[in-house]
Amino acid sequence: MSRAQQAYDTALRHAAAEKAAAIAALESEAAQEKLKAVEEARRESEAAKVAALAELADKFAQEKATEIEALRMRYTSEREAEVAALKREYEGTKDAAVAAVRREAAEQAASRLAEATRAAAEEKAVAVAAAREECKAAAASTLAAAQASA
Repeated sequence: MSRAQQAYDTALRHAAAEKAAAIAALESEAAQEKLKAVEEARRESEAAKVAALAELADKFAQEKATEIEALRMRYTSEREAEVAALKREYEGTKDAAVAAVRREAAEQAASRLAEATRAAAEEKAVAVAAAREECKAAAASTLAAAQASA
């Protein structure tokens, strides 16, 4: 084989090697881009999950607040009816001693009503705060897991 033929073969091998290296680099870059796209989609999915959890926790807290409010209203109505009944009895009675005893009972019922209303409001506040804390903890946990896997 002549020197020119050997030089030509060598040049062809070098060109083929460079072409193969360029193709490998392009394939590697494409694979990295695909991996980045998959990772971004995963992060977006995790963020959507966190948002869904937060929305669910808010809905849960709202439902519990509504339930507590309904209970408070029912209890308040019952106590107001008791107070009204006691007042009617008081107004219909001519006897001052009986009237004084009944007035005291009405005041006690009103005091119980005020205490029950305050207790219901505190229970509502505690339930709402607990639900929010659970939501925050779940969201923080999910976000931490998403960041840790990123």
